[in-house]
Amino acid sequence: MDIQEELARYTRAEMDYWDFSGVIRIIQNGSVIFETSRGYANIGFGIKNNIKTRFNIASVAKQFTAFAIMALYDKGLLELDYKETCK
Repeated sequence: MDIQEELARYTRAEMDYWDFSGVIRIIQNGSVIFETSRGYANIGFGIKNNIKTRFNIASVAKQFTAFAIMALYDKGLLELDYKETCK
């Protein structure tokens, strides 16, 4: 099974489980290796998502950013204390 088939199988199973609506694009070394869309951009008007759908994320990204920062900190990959290293 090649990587595209494996990604398609995996994302399809996850999207079914979580009732996902959105767009997924996976890029490796600067090249798109997989992309798919599912669900509706606007349910009321019946507009389906497609690869070019743009989403208004507003303040939702703040939680993901904070989580990512703390995950890096927990792994010792990020220092939270300011240390003057450049003179």
